[in-house]
Amino acid sequence: MVKNLIIIGGQRCGSTMLFANIARHSNVVTPNYTREEPKYFLNPNIKCSASQYRERIFGEYSQNSVLLEKSTSYYESPSALRRINETLPDCEIILILRDPIIRAISNYHFSFDNGIEHRPLREAITSLESPNYNPKISVSPFAYKERGLYAQYLESVYEIFEEEKVNIIIFEELISCFNVFQDLTDKL
Repeated sequence: MVKNLIIIGGQRCGSTMLFANIARHSNVVTPNYTREEPKYFLNPNIKCSASQYRERIFGEYSQNSVLLEKSTSYYESPSALRRINETLPDCEIILILRDPIIRAISNYHFSFDNGIEHRPLREAITSLESPNYNPKISVSPFAYKERGLYAQYLESVYEIFEEEKVNIIIFEELISCFNVFQDLTDKL
């Protein structure tokens, strides 16, 4: 039986590391995309079956595969989360979060290092206005504080998915305690 797992969460929360570690398992199949995050369900025009999604994103796989996608931006989009739940009702969600202050600073440095952010850290973090950004970017790269307000995002996740299908991982716990990763993989 095929199982779908999707990693979502705040940017700069360790999702890439988590994805890479889960993907090491021999039964796990990752997207056949050249870019890291397919962000498939962000498209409001997506209407497809589970098998069509799996074929488009993963290509060929065996019937005992675990299909693993990572698209952190889904976390900020209730409509994308609804499309996931409608298309893949048995999908398990892995939601990774991190200390919101450390996350905000890491997000700033990522945006600055990639030429997206030009303001000094203090101005970027305290400003009430966000600069314009390339509309090809799926979410605002400047939502440093807002993205760390986890309660609003968790509310949407739990409104859409059954509680037992949501697996919350805290980055700091993941890297400091091996049991966190082991418990997650045992459950999944």
